[in-house]
Amino acid sequence: METPPEQANYDFLITNKQAITLADAVGNRKAKVAEAQITITNGQANKDYGVNVIFTNQANTNPFRLTMQNVNNPPTIPYSLYFNNKTVIPGGDNEWTGLKNGITKSLDIQVTGVSTNDAAMALAGSYQDVIIVNISPLDT
Repeated sequence: METPPEQANYDFLITNKQAITLADAVGNRKAKVAEAQITITNGQANKDYGVNVIFTNQANTNPFRLTMQNVNNPPTIPYSLYFNNKTVIPGGDNEWTGLKNGITKSLDIQVTGVSTNDAAMALAGSYQDVIIVNISPLDT
């Protein structure tokens, strides 16, 4: 009887987290806020792997919203995330394929789609959103 192959491990990290200036994410401009990094270990050589990456936030809003910190009734600024060459739909599937055993791959996570008006009218201060990232293996 043949032994089944070992289960591959998907080591996923969010690295290089950084603050942005709203003006850098206005319209089609993109501002990097972090990198997603994945390494497949314990996998089969010469096999392509893939994952589904799902981005949501604590308030489960669509679009995502930056919220001003340390104020009552804080204003919010709608924005989009950009990942793997496409705009992220909150809670939607984002396939990341072409992953190989033992090779670390990285993709930028960027903020985009802030309206010029929202950026101009924003009160000075610190805004943030907490993004939850879930990954699940694709059948490849």
